[in-house]
Amino acid sequence: MKQVEARLLLQWAFESNSYAFSRPLSPIKKSSQIWRVVWIEKGFLIEKGKGEREVPRDAINVEVVSLAEIATYLFLHLNGVNESLRKYLRGCLPEVGDVTERDVERALQIARVIGRSEMLATPISIEIFNSFNIIGSEGKINTYCPLDWLKEVVQEGIMEDVLIHLRLLPVKVEDPLDLPKYRREKLRFVLPLSLERMIQNGRIVEYLKPVEVDVKVKDEYIIIELPDGGKTVLPKDFLGVK
Repeated sequence: MKQVEARLLLQWAFESNSYAFSRPLSPIKKSSQIWRVVWIEKGFLIEKGKGEREVPRDAINVEVVSLAEIATYLFLHLNGVNESLRKYLRGCLPEVGDVTERDVERALQIARVIGRSEMLATPISIEIFNSFNIIGSEGKINTYCPLDWLKEVVQEGIMEDVLIHLRLLPVKVEDPLDLPKYRREKLRFVLPLSLERMIQNGRIVEYLKPVEVDVKVKDEYIIIELPDGGKTVLPKDFLGVK
């Protein structure tokens, strides 16, 4: 059997059987920072009469996105997760118990990052929703949505290429060892945001304000509303609706 890290195996099983979207609950501010992380190479510039001056060449420009609060939604087929794990581990490990809803809730309670390791977040509350309301093929959404899922080009929101969840890949990843190959894949999304400007300390400051966006989705998708007011788009076959 191939050797697979438990972390990678769980990521593969969960992402293969879920969708994840989010919506900001407060304004977003973007900025950039120059980080010097690892000394990659050294260069020296000889300035006449001034001797040697070290010129750093390992700096990287990092975009920083900050906001006070965000709602993240994980739509999960737990039976599918357990079936994927059993199928991959069959005959290799002793029989172990299934992942339960309580296991997922506990894991989310101790999560401290979203996305890359430097994207820090502190969970405020975890809620499990077992119901939703169907809005239909037209309506407002307040979570980000793949542009390919929409029937018409929207006139609101912001379009941006975003790193994607495994389930959104055009190919099905059958082996968890292949997962790292697709971590840089991006997809065009509609973000429910509006670019705003304000005067602060005599300067013009730009920020992104959460908004709702009117959309029309393709026939195989549907808009739903969650008990907390989140409005998102999901495939009909994933939800088991016609």
